[in-house]
Amino acid sequence: MRVTFLGTGGAVPTVQRGTSAILVAREGDRLLFDCGEGTQRQMMRYATGFDVGHVFITHLHGDHVLGLPGLLQTWDFNDRESPLAVHAPAGTRERVERLVAATGDTRPCEGVIAAATDADLLIHDGTFADDRAE
Repeated sequence: MRVTFLGTGGAVPTVQRGTSAILVAREGDRLLFDCGEGTQRQMMRYATGFDVGHVFITHLHGDHVLGLPGLLQTWDFNDRESPLAVHAPAGTRERVERLVAATGDTRPCEGVIAAATDADLLIHDGTFADDRAE
């Protein structure tokens, strides 16, 4: 088993220490525990590679999750095909799905209404005549 401490700086990174992230390689499995901001750079710095099968998020503070969107984007840009399991506290999916609802230039429709229901923020770029404004 190999454990790589990618970030041990807690909520406030320093020049020497990044935010929370630990990579465990064991019997062919590669597990990432937390993914704080800067995790990708630390993975490059320590030459761990990006091939991770499981990501475990211990809790939803920014210093434990803000590196995940960038890492997911890197995997997407590199045409990742291997499965990825993200394990997070109960209620995470619902919380993430209600944070922001965004839509491009579209007419009012049931899909937009459904996406916006219970969202904390709706970003809706729409084109319509002035007499249709509500």
